[in-house]
Order: sequence, then C-alpha cells, then structure tokens
Amino acid sequence: MRFFRRVLGVLGLALVWILLRENFSLFDLALGIVAGAACLYFTSRFLPAERFEPIKLSRLITYPFWLLGQIYLSGFFVIKMIIMGARADIVHFDTKLNSNTLKVIMGNSITLIPGSITLDYTGSEYTVVWMRARTSSKPRNAGDALKGKLEARLIKADYKKEDD
Repeated sequence: MRFFRRVLGVLGLALVWILLRENFSLFDLALGIVAGAACLYFTSRFLPAERFEPIKLSRLITYPFWLLGQIYLSGFFVIKMIIMGARADIVHFDTKLNSNTLKVIMGNSITLIPGSITLDYTGSEYTVVWMRARTSSKPRNAGDALKGKLEARLIKADYKKEDD
C-alpha cells in the first residue's frame, strides 16, 4: 500500500509538471517523474509527516480553486487601493482552528492573498500586516474582516472541531 501511494504521488506530481510545462513528450514525462520522485524523497526526509495532524482532505478539495479566486479578486481591490492611497496596519486576531496543520494553511493563504502578510502565529493568535484604503478608518473587527471566509472554509476540515 505504501509503495502504491508513493507511485501515485510521483505520477500526480509528474502530471502537474506536464501541465505547468504545457508540453507533453516522453522527455517531459520522464523529467516530471524524476522531479516528482526527488520532491517526495526530500519532503519525506526533511519534513517529517508525524508533525502534521490529520485533516479532512475531502472537505478541502475545492479550497485551492476558491483561494485562487480570492487571490484574483483581492488583487483588483489592492490595485484600486494603491491608486487611491493605501495604508498598512498590523492586525492581531485569534482563530477558532484547532489543528496546527490548518493554522499553517491559513497563515500561508493570508500571505498569498495580495495586501496581507502573515508575520507570526503563536497558539491561536495571528499577527498580520494588512493593507487598507487610506480614507477608511481602521475597523474594530479588522481580524474578522481579514480572516473572512478563510477560517470558515478551513474549520470544516478540522478533525478536532468541538461540535463533531
């Protein structure tokens, strides 16, 4: 079973390689397989899986596509803010997520969205640099506006949710 998972992982990474290269040839397939095998080897060697907590992956299947849409929408909003004048604030907020794996995903997602950068997270508290329009006053619930729907989508994949 373990061998089958590794082969499936290598083939999946090779498929991503071919899609990113936008070219299908035997050379590209072989190169994708070698690159995929190398990625899995170094990941298993230097990023021990026992440090990650289990999450409900079936609930996160659409998350990357949704996040990509949020990245583009936020990009247009940030362009408008830059043209009209923007200000950066440091925002602190807490999350309801229990899984450290999901907390890391949320921190990375916040950083991927234009106009925000995760500086730190300790326990359940995040520290984020957030860009807002210069003309608007700092909202009282800036943390809620910043984490927005990210937390709601990620909390569905948390095994440690109290209501389960």
